[in-house]
Amino acid sequence: METIISFAMLLVSILALVISRIKGIYVLMVIFKTTSSLLFLVIAHFAQKECKKEKKTTYYKLMSLGLFFSLLGDVFLVIKGIDTLFILGVFSFACAHIFYTIAFFQFEKMSRVNLILTILLFSFLFWLMSNKEWVDLGQLKPMILGYALLLSLMAAKSFSALKYYKENPYFVTLTILGSLLFFVSDCLLLFAFFGKQDLSYLETVNNPIYYVGQGLFGLSFRKELILKKDK
Repeated sequence: METIISFAMLLVSILALVISRIKGIYVLMVIFKTTSSLLFLVIAHFAQKECKKEKKTTYYKLMSLGLFFSLLGDVFLVIKGIDTLFILGVFSFACAHIFYTIAFFQFEKMSRVNLILTILLFSFLFWLMSNKEWVDLGQLKPMILGYALLLSLMAAKSFSALKYYKENPYFVTLTILGSLLFFVSDCLLLFAFFGKQDLSYLETVNNPIYYVGQGLFGLSFRKELILKKDK
């Protein structure tokens, strides 16, 4: 029950965050952004307690680290106009993607399908970032390209969970959906931060997509992850 209540609180916090952005109330925006970030960690905590498996698995620990670094990234990016904080924010989210990806390697090793999906997703991001009529990354282009590669690998590797869909339909659905929402979220932020035109409103659009995605990661822990090797 605590898990569902926490997720409901996250949805309320997201709504309050969106409203505070639209109204331009910076203090409330910071409060509800931080609250939303804390709540996806709370969701993960209660969901794991609700799970039948008492021992915290390697997968859970890795995903929890990913959620923690996502929280750090949110904190760093909440303050605008300071390059160092922006770089720290990108680094934190890069660490989050690394931990998520390592967690997804618990399902299976790198497959041909994973590699093809990674190439396709990264090619799409590279195409977006290379169009100078849309975005201007400036001197940050190498860093953002590296981040885009990690993001693409994370999203592609999440599909490895499909191997265990029959045993874990709830878990697999939420995990893949969460990773795809994270991918879409970062695509929106690419234009919000680096767009040639003023597309700052995309940050408002991004908030529910990003936070729901992270919340789904946490919510997925409610069910015990059953791998064939566990049988």
